[in-house]
Amino acid sequence: MRVWQANLRRSDEWIDGAIGSVLGEDEARRGRESHQVWRRRVVARAGLRTALGQYLDCSPGSLAFALGPGGKPRLAGPAGHDDVFFNLARSGDLCLIAISADGPIGVDVEEIRDVPELESLVRSRFAASEAAAILERSGEERLSAFYRCWTRKEACVKAIGTEIGPGLDSVVVSVGDRPALLSAPGASAGEWSLLDLALGDGFIGALAVWGAAEGDLGPPAPLDF
Repeated sequence: MRVWQANLRRSDEWIDGAIGSVLGEDEARRGRESHQVWRRRVVARAGLRTALGQYLDCSPGSLAFALGPGGKPRLAGPAGHDDVFFNLARSGDLCLIAISADGPIGVDVEEIRDVPELESLVRSRFAASEAAAILERSGEERLSAFYRCWTRKEACVKAIGTEIGPGLDSVVVSVGDRPALLSAPGASAGEWSLLDLALGDGFIGALAVWGAAEGDLGPPAPLDF
C-alpha cells in the first residue's frame, strides 16, 4: 500500500504537456465545471497515472481504465492489473492518491474551512452517535471533529463501494483520536482498517483499506510529476 500527495497548482504549459503526453482524450475533455476546477481535475488525473505508472513500473500514458461495479474506475488491459486497487481525492490545491494490491482502498481529504451550517449538516447526514460526539464539543475542537468524522466516513464509503447504500449515516465511524470503522451495511467492520493521514496545517485526511494496516503511515510521500 502506498499513498502520495500532489500539489494541483500547475502552469498552463505543464497542463498542455500533460494533455499531450499522459492523458487520454476523454480525461482532458472539459465538462460544465469552471476552468479552475477543470485544471485541478486534469492535474489530479495526470498524478493518478503517474503514481500508477511508478507502482506498476510502466508508462503512465499506456494505462487503460474501465468502469467497474457502481461506476468505480479500475485498471483495464494487461493481466496482473486486476489485483491493483486505487483511489483519489482532492480538496483545494491538494490531491491524495492511494494504491493497494491487498484489497479495496479509499481515501478522502478536506481543506479545513468554517462550516456555518455544521450543526444542521451533522444532525441530518451523520449517525446519531457521531452527531452527539461532535456537538458535545465546541469551537475548533468541534470543527476538527466534524472533519475527522467526515473524511473517515467518505474514505470508508469509497473503499467499500457498492456494498454501501446511499445514506451516509449508515456508515458509522469513531469521532475521537483513534480512527475506526464501527459499522457499515454489507461489510464487516473488523475486516477494514481506518487511518488518519498526517497532512499538516489546513487539511484533514483519512484512509480506509481492506485488511490490517496498523501503525502510523506518516505523511503521504510527495508525488514527483
